[in-house]
Amino acid sequence: MMAIFLEGSPLAYYQAEVERAGAPTAINAAFNTIDYDFGTIGNHEFNYGQAYLKAAIAGCDRQFVSANILDQNNQPAFGAPYAIKQIGPIKVGVLGLTTQSVDAWENQACIAGLHFISAQAAAQKYVPLMKKSS
Repeated sequence: MMAIFLEGSPLAYYQAEVERAGAPTAINAAFNTIDYDFGTIGNHEFNYGQAYLKAAIAGCDRQFVSANILDQNNQPAFGAPYAIKQIGPIKVGVLGLTTQSVDAWENQACIAGLHFISAQAAAQKYVPLMKKSS
């Protein structure tokens, strides 16, 4: 299973803006009990800045995949671009894709140093690699 998690919920707002917590510990605790395998980054995950997001990811039990959010070196900025998981006799590929419009919607200070390529371009790059891995 896969989940995004800082969707601007009242709890996320409370922990980030009222408690001024360094990470969304209550949200992470809830998600960690669900036993998700993977997570990816959505556009709202940047609402409270990259330091908060990175601290949130560090507190998660799931693996994050993110193919089309690149750092200043044009490398995936938030985990591997994809993962392959064996589920019984079947291999399942999970590719992390985020809307490329984040840079048009989000506060620029929250996404400084990041580059968002199109989901289509990232999929065209990584799906063949995923097929070779399976």
